[in-house]
Amino acid sequence: MGKEEIIKRVGKPIFAYERTRGSQKTQAFNEAAQERAFSALGEIIRLSKQYGFDLIFFINPHYAEAYEDEVEAMMRVKERLAGMTGFYDFSGFNAVTVNPLNYYEESHYRYGVGDLIIGRIFPSGRLPVPPDFGRWVTAANVRAHLARERKAFETYLKGKGKR
Repeated sequence: MGKEEIIKRVGKPIFAYERTRGSQKTQAFNEAAQERAFSALGEIIRLSKQYGFDLIFFINPHYAEAYEDEVEAMMRVKERLAGMTGFYDFSGFNAVTVNPLNYYEESHYRYGVGDLIIGRIFPSGRLPVPPDFGRWVTAANVRAHLARERKAFETYLKGKGKR
């Protein structure tokens, strides 16, 4: 809560995200790790059906600049996940993720963003959620969703003067 107060008082991000594109080498998308993760997800989905409990999957909203190098790899993951189950996609380039004030640092969002996630998944009408934040993705709409995300990425890069 102390960081929350600092951000409110200062009115600007409390982190500086500096790197050159392509400088990060992630292990999150190596094939063996993906296979283990998708196998585990498949088992969780199977158990939910077997025992009759509901699952809600969602992809976290990382800060857009940190997501730049991972776009294509994440799109492949999203397409595969949509083939297994529906999910909410809060990641990508949307009104929330492009604003550094929504983050403590690039992968940890502030409480208000968590409230927006809850507001999208469990709508009450009390909290306005940006229309581009938290789209429901299924096997039927994943290609259109990814096309929209590619376009949003291009727009984002143009706004930063990168393309």
